[in-house]
This record gives sequence, C-alpha cells and structure tokens, in this order.
Amino acid sequence: MDLSDTLKAIVDIARLKTSEKDIDIVLKLDEAIRFKVMADTTVINQIFLNLINNAIKFTEHGHIEISGALLEKTEDIAHLVFAVKDTGIGIPSKKLDAIFQQFNQGDSQTKLKYGGTGLGLAIVKRLVGGYHGEIDVESTVGHGSIFQFTLKLSICKNSKSSKDDYKIRTHTSCHALIVEDNPINQQY
Repeated sequence: MDLSDTLKAIVDIARLKTSEKDIDIVLKLDEAIRFKVMADTTVINQIFLNLINNAIKFTEHGHIEISGALLEKTEDIAHLVFAVKDTGIGIPSKKLDAIFQQFNQGDSQTKLKYGGTGLGLAIVKRLVGGYHGEIDVESTVGHGSIFQFTLKLSICKNSKSSKDDYKIRTHTSCHALIVEDNPINQQY
C-alpha cells in the first residue's frame, strides 16, 4: 500500500463528515514517506478512521490535523510516527490513564452527550500494537487532544503489479474483530 495515497483518501472521507460542523481538516505528511509498505489497508484505515472520527465527534469548531513523519528507515523497515490533533473538548487528566481500556469513555456526562461504546480507542491500541507500535495521548480540557502513535512497517523493495499485490493479500490470513457504531464506518 502507498501510505500517502491511503491517508489522503481517509482525510477526504473525514471531510464529508465535517460538512455540518465548523471544522477544517489538514493533512501534513513528511515528504520522506514516499514509498510503499506491506500493511493491511483495512487495519490502517481502521486506526485512522477511529481516531479521526473521535476528533470529529468531540470537536465543534476549530481544526483537526493529521500528521505523519519518518522516524527511522532501514533497508527493510520504516519506523513512522503519526498524530491526530484536535481542538475539541479534551480529556480530563485523571481519565487519561484509562482512555485505552475497553468500555471507557471518560465520564458519564460525555457518554450521555456523545454516545458510543468506549471500544474505539481500545481497538486502536491493539491494532497499533500489531504493527509493533505504541499510542499515547496528551490532552487539555477545553483545548483538545493529541493522539500520537508509531508503526513499524515492512518496506516494499520493488514495485509489484496489482496482480502480484492481489496474490500477496490473498495468501495472508488474519482475524480481526471490528466493532463500529457508526453506519458509515461499518461500510468501510
């Protein structure tokens, strides 16, 4: 997959969701991320869509910034860092330690106002971990949040035709449970 193209497509999808709100979405990618990687597009999409959808849900106005940079690159592996930053409601500091636990949504007022199951960030943490990465959050109530995560992805050594790419994908098996309460996201 081409990370740059994939992220541009994800941001285009997100822009459709922000049409009812006063939110700008910006994508800032390091020019060094111009290579193909071996990764499950569905998993990468799920990571970004969960984080971006949360940013949209908890931001009434302002902006959401998605950024990506290359930390280190060897012949075989790219170590990348990404961030999803918003100007939303933020997360109380006493809740930050538990935010990646299943069924945790901050506080009861947030759950009542915004809904959801509290599984999205737990799923993201697990998916990021599947690519030998870590995720962290910084947040200030009333000023927004920054979710930053790393991924270690195998670099494609040469360009393969889409037919060869299809063969690789069909011979790889993995199992994933994806839980999504948003009907549009369920389609993706």
